[in-house]
Amino acid sequence: MKEQERQEVVRAKELIEKVKDLFDIFNSPSIIHHKFMKLHMYVIKRLSHLAFQRGRFSEDGSSIETVYQQQYWTEALPTDSEIIASIFCHLMDI
Repeated sequence: MKEQERQEVVRAKELIEKVKDLFDIFNSPSIIHHKFMKLHMYVIKRLSHLAFQRGRFSEDGSSIETVYQQQYWTEALPTDSEIIASIFCHLMDI
């Protein structure tokens, strides 16, 4: 296996672990926020973008590059700030 392929496998495993952690948060007994429950796939996708592209955080919305169900971010979706604050509050409750 080439070095580049090995690095890609390692990065994929790291991403799987991060996504698994996010699923654990959203599937835990305490609900983060009722607004996010039907949008958990969007939230997980957005958090993975933020994890790998930290400069893309937007306190009053989301990145225009984030597409969910063939649409760009709208006010119907949680902002980056709401997502981070809800997860922080949830982790403080644990």
